[in-house]
Amino acid sequence: MASSSKAQSARDKAKSMRNKEQKNRKLLIISISIGIIVLVAALIISAIFLVNKNSGGPSNLTHGEKVITSVTPANVTEWGGISVGKDGKAGTKNENAEKVIDLYFDYGCSHCNELEDEFGDKIGELVKNGKATLILHPLTIMGTQYSYFGANAELFIAENAPEIYYDFHVNAHKKLTSPMWEEMIKKQREAKEKNEDFNGIQGPSLEDIVKVATDLGLSPDKAENMKTALQQASLAQVNGESQYVPGAYAKHLQEYVNQFVKDGNTGTPAVYVNGENVKSWSSDLEKKLS
Repeated sequence: MASSSKAQSARDKAKSMRNKEQKNRKLLIISISIGIIVLVAALIISAIFLVNKNSGGPSNLTHGEKVITSVTPANVTEWGGISVGKDGKAGTKNENAEKVIDLYFDYGCSHCNELEDEFGDKIGELVKNGKATLILHPLTIMGTQYSYFGANAELFIAENAPEIYYDFHVNAHKKLTSPMWEEMIKKQREAKEKNEDFNGIQGPSLEDIVKVATDLGLSPDKAENMKTALQQASLAQVNGESQYVPGAYAKHLQEYVNQFVKDGNTGTPAVYVNGENVKSWSSDLEKKLS
């Protein structure tokens, strides 16, 4: 009798584990098989969360009550930033630099792309010349597949291949993000001219993102680990609810979003130079960088 009861208990436990595994696999498939990133939806969110090119938030970079509880990945600050000095290595800084630039961004944010297009080279020049330390803060506010893939990739590279971190960040923008938005604008314009509905475009894939890293010398073993990390479905608190979202760093990234909001910020991009919020970055950042 006892043996039969134990056998039944074992079967029930095995069934429960299979159901849980199937559920996680289904959620993972759903989360990463959204081949079409609905950039129209991202733009709608952008219109709500990012009213214009101005950066919202407090006048100065101050942190409110700390809501980040997860263990900090290597080469990432306790506030979710990745600092970069002249060698481009994650976790470094330029000693005695005149400026410290904090940039909060999202791979799925159109205005973040515009800021990078307009000021990325200038910021990179300051960093490589030792005149500024750049602290990049990847976020997943927009909630698109590309937002999650991109932000998870930033943390993975910072932790596992810090020597190529800044080159990866720059190349991901120039090879993937900027062309994506150019194509989106072109297709949207064409649809408008033809009086057709615009349903979004095919965004960069997980393989596209990993290739940026391998082109910079990421080893095959680490490339496989990166792919696995981006594919993984992780449980995170999103808008107060537990949800499975793409990426091994999903919990970290959601906590970084929560901290960003807790600190009084209202949208991306948010850029601070020596702690001062450059709210009208499209018109004022050039002067702040001079």
